[in-house]
Amino acid sequence: MIIETEKIHRQKDIQNELEELGRGYGSIEALHQRVSVDKCGSPFFVDDYILWRALRTEGCEYIEKIEIDTPEIFADLSPRRLELLEYVRMHDVKSITDLAGQLNRNYKNVYDDLSALQKWGLVTLSRRGKDKKPVSQVETMKVTFRR
Repeated sequence: MIIETEKIHRQKDIQNELEELGRGYGSIEALHQRVSVDKCGSPFFVDDYILWRALRTEGCEYIEKIEIDTPEIFADLSPRRLELLEYVRMHDVKSITDLAGQLNRNYKNVYDDLSALQKWGLVTLSRRGKDKKPVSQVETMKVTFRR
């Protein structure tokens, strides 16, 4: 079984990504130096460098597709968590507390569900002051059965 997810990265997402790369590495030249010196010792640096160059030169929307083919994900994808993921995708939620209130659920259970979804890259928890804002990283999700 394979789970395929798609996320559309729009201009605002791209600008945020460029700013985050800038905060993390200083400049694209500094990252290029790090990649050259490390001789690709860390694939994350190389990935970030390629992404930064592409975003800087292309600057247009793109679709990120991720395939997850490990059966362990199904231990974390309960119907309740999928409903939560869909709700976060469809609504602007300000914080985990706000989300728990909107869904009339216990904060700890919502937090645990979001943490399980975050582990697979389906949501992110962006820090907003002392709160964490849940953000869906999925536009579409498809489950495919293999023979």
